[in-house]
Order: sequence, then structure tokens, then C-alpha cells
Amino acid sequence: MPSGAARPRSPRESIRRGAHGLSATGFPVSTWFQRRLLPGLAFKAVVIGGGYATGRELAEFFLPSGPWGGIAAMALAMLIWSAICVTTFLFSRACGALDYRTFIRALLGPGWIAFEVVYVLFVVLSLSHFGARIAAGFHAGAPMRGWATGGLTYASYNIIGAVVILPVLRHLTSNRDAVIAGLIAGPLAMLPALMFFTCMMAYYPEIANATLPSDYLLQRLDLPLFRYLFQLMIFAALLESGTGFVHAINERVGHAFRRRRNRELSRAARALIALGTLVFCMLVAEHFGLVTLIARGYRAFAVIVLLVFVLPLFTVGIYRLATGKVVPQGVA
Repeated sequence: MPSGAARPRSPRESIRRGAHGLSATGFPVSTWFQRRLLPGLAFKAVVIGGGYATGRELAEFFLPSGPWGGIAAMALAMLIWSAICVTTFLFSRACGALDYRTFIRALLGPGWIAFEVVYVLFVVLSLSHFGARIAAGFHAGAPMRGWATGGLTYASYNIIGAVVILPVLRHLTSNRDAVIAGLIAGPLAMLPALMFFTCMMAYYPEIANATLPSDYLLQRLDLPLFRYLFQLMIFAALLESGTGFVHAINERVGHAFRRRRNRELSRAARALIALGTLVFCMLVAEHFGLVTLIARGYRAFAVIVLLVFVLPLFTVGIYRLATGKVVPQGVA
């Protein structure tokens, strides 16, 4: 190498030095929030889609185990999410895999604050109106059957969100950041579900048969204006979650197209892919219905994710991390 020539950076160095950028004074731009909390908030934004927000997923995977069995299943799912997020974030840093570009503004734009506020207002209203019924629900002697299966299934089909939010990992500056962000991601994503599940105990077990448990509770609150506002926030959650997944599919196709054709996918092509994905999802949901789709389709998807993502990650991925054999893939 000629004297004075700059040494080329490895992909890992590029992530450490360039992912977060430097200010005019030479200090890192990335904040503690971006490095430790943003990945968890992004993961929660993807996970909290329509089935989560309406309570249908909670009714399907947690209520059959009873009040305390449901809590145990949620704790298990939360721990699984954190463990997988930690491993995913570490492996992503090690190999420089940032294929899915910045869509975080669609996930964590101004709208997410409104959703959080309304969601907490929903919990407060439910607790104030149904407090005695909720306590009675938890005192019911329901058996804790199937809680481990429910927690594992729920965690498995949702954990794909850890891959969807890879763009935010460009802010991580160390493996310590990756571990802390991953550990925080599980509780952040599960906390809204825990609050919702607690409210659902006011009408356990009959609420388990409701297609939209959130609307079931809203009707009993008898606050029409708030009911419409909450339904608007559910629509925002669907849009938020859907945008992230559609963008991820677009980026995956775009990455393959770029590698094979050595040029970028056109905007028209991206729009057609997005439209096709949305139409396909709408047709599937219309054909099977929300309850059947969550009960059967999500369980099948959970098995697929376990086989093609979780199993390789916790075998080959951990082995390569431990032995330092992760092959850098470049910076997306």
C-alpha cells in the first residue's frame, strides 16, 4: 500500500464508524435512544399490527390458558423475543447485513405517539370501569393448560419483525448496544399486550369468542367518540405494520435485482410489488376471515419461521458468532 494512502475499511469498521455518523465537532451523532431503545420501538411497531391491536391474537393464543396461564405464556413469548432480537442484532452487526433500508419513519413517525396515547387511555378507561371484574377474572380457577405452546407460537410468527427492523441497527456502535437493545425489545413489544390482556380479564371467558375483543370492550365502555378514535388507531397500527413488511419485501426483491442486473429496481416496479402484496393479503384475509387466519395461518407461519429463521440462528448463527466465523456481507 503506498505511503500515506488510506487503509480500506472493513464492513464491520464501516458500521462502527459510519453508521452513526459524526457531527461537525467530531462527536458521534447517534444517541443513547437510537442505540438502545429505537430497535425495540421499531420491533414493537411491526409486531403491534391489526391482530395484536384488536386483541384477536391475545384471545387466540393466551386466553385458552386462563388468566395466569396467559400471563405465563406472554412472559415466555417476551423472553423468546428478547433472546432472538439479541442474537439477530449481534449477527447483523458481525456480518454487516443491513439489507432492509430506512423505513423507520413509516414505523415511528408522528403517528406512533398518537397510537401510544390512545392505547394507554383505553387501558386507563378499562381499568377504571372494569376494575372489579378484572380482579374477579384473575381469581377464577381456570387451568393453565397450553401456555408454553401459546407463548412459543405467538413469539415465533412475530419474531420476523426482528429482521424487518434491521435498518435501525446502523445506529449501534458496539455489541453491548446490540445486546441491550435486544433485551429491551422483548419487554417493549409485550407491554401493550400485557395491559390489553389485563383489561380483557373483565369479561373472561366469554371475550375469547369475540372476533374483535377490543371492540367488545369498547362497546361496554359506552363511549362512542372514544370507540371511533380507537378504531382509527387500529387502522393506523395496520398501516404501520403493513408498511414495514411491504417495504421489507420490496427491499428483498430490490436487493436480488441489484445483484443480478447491477442496477436499481424502478419505482414503478416497487409500486407494483407493493400493490400485489397488499392485494394478495386482502384476498387471503377475505377468504379465510380474521379468526381462522390467526388460528390456523399464524400457527403454520410460526412453524415455518422456527425452521427457516430461529433454528439456523440459534445453531449456525451462534456457532459462527462464538468462533468468529461470520462472513462480512458488506454494508447495505
